[in-house]
Amino acid sequence: MTEHEGSPFATMYKRPTERGLFHRVTPSSAEVLAEFARQLWRANFCETMARRHLRAALHVVVWAERNGIALRTLSADEAKAFVEHATRCRCRCVIAGSSAGWPKRRRRRARAALRVFRGFLHTGAVGTWPGDPPVLSPLVSDFQAWLVAHRGVTPGTARQYGRWAGVAISSVGEDPSTYTPRMIRRFVTACWRSQTPASIEAIVRVLRHFIAFLSTRGLCDVDLEGALPRLRINRPAPPPFVLTTKDFKRTLKTADGRLRDRAMLLLMFRLGLRGSDIAGLRLDDVNWQNGTILVSGKNRREELLPLPQDVGDTLLAYLRDERPRTESAHVFLRERAPHTPVGRSAIIQMRRGAMERAGVRLPDTRAHLTRHSVATDVLRTSVPLSALQHLLRHRLISTTGTYCHVGQAVLRSVCQRWPK
Repeated sequence: MTEHEGSPFATMYKRPTERGLFHRVTPSSAEVLAEFARQLWRANFCETMARRHLRAALHVVVWAERNGIALRTLSADEAKAFVEHATRCRCRCVIAGSSAGWPKRRRRRARAALRVFRGFLHTGAVGTWPGDPPVLSPLVSDFQAWLVAHRGVTPGTARQYGRWAGVAISSVGEDPSTYTPRMIRRFVTACWRSQTPASIEAIVRVLRHFIAFLSTRGLCDVDLEGALPRLRINRPAPPPFVLTTKDFKRTLKTADGRLRDRAMLLLMFRLGLRGSDIAGLRLDDVNWQNGTILVSGKNRREELLPLPQDVGDTLLAYLRDERPRTESAHVFLRERAPHTPVGRSAIIQMRRGAMERAGVRLPDTRAHLTRHSVATDVLRTSVPLSALQHLLRHRLISTTGTYCHVGQAVLRSVCQRWPK
């Protein structure tokens, strides 16, 4: 019996190749792997996912020892080097087992598994690790903090704005006192040649916020904002692809037995909530006694909406019977460990998957499809546009108008037959 064979962690490796590799690692690395296994069990990982992450960790350990890399201080560059190694590696101890398949899929799985193991190495626990912090200039970091504190944007939006602010700084210079209208216009013109009109509009919006931030700090000329062009991009009206009531029912039927998915679909179909609205819901936002729900939308604007009976019943059943028992205050959590809050993109993908299983196929499956559908369905019941504006939580009623589409049946009733 070898030094590591008496450890209960050794039983996690079933393949002879994996067991042989585990017996060759140093005692300190074996202890790291054993503690990683214990953390996976404490985080309620299922056996399949735990074995997958343990195989990935063993692969990282063997690769690090062969290349003389310290495991505890694995840097971002070394992690990238391992991902490239895992993409080309032909050994049996790979990230997703011998069925890893194509290099593109191997690279994606290597990054996902490495993120969990690196999070354990840096924090000592298994959970959501944000990764290596981006290298930002002090000016961009202050700009992002200013956006969150004074403009009410979310941290995700602040990161996107900061990314474009960093591009602008690298183009026009790091000293804001030297900025001139000509330099700003030259940067916008250079972006115009390589970006779409919608992206140009977003870049100009970011620059307005960035110049306003610099002006409040006294770092640039106050009149510099006038150098930005006034853009008016005429977008074509979106096609009237909306879900009907039958589509709603068919999509909901695919979520039978999955209370979490059914509750999220009902919040989208009945209240028109965005994916980010659902992802940000917390337990304290639901007032069961008054039958209301507090939704925090864009710019951290909070709106109180009524909670329909069927939505409340499904949500209560999910919280009572299906939601994992964790300390998280978010309503919707991941089904698999670690039980972290569900993200916006996962909610949109869940809705698209439910539509595909229900056989609901539309040419356009944009993220706001359900909001457009709810607006069109409510408008058919002769509800005033101002009430619909409150339901969709729009500041301007003109924004609500873009969400309302006339159904094809209504168009057929008013259109005349084309003469032959």
